Amino acid sequence: MKVKAKTAFFNKDILYKKGDVLEIETSAFNPINMVEVPEVKTEKKSAEVKTEAKKKTTTKKKV
Repeated sequence: MKVKAKTAFFNKDILYKKGDVLEIETSAFNPINMVEVPEVKTEKKSAEVKTEAKKKTTTKKKV
């Protein structure tokens, strides 16, 4: 389960700061120190590449 730290705490000899997102076991969840992050299901869409014609700009040469 993914959680976001609300406060600084140790987990398996690692110090996590406020705002860190980490993966823990469900049994290790502590609602005082952590907030569960809902997992977002995203669909992978095929990448549509849009090619736009480049406009040519003309410049006057100074003589």
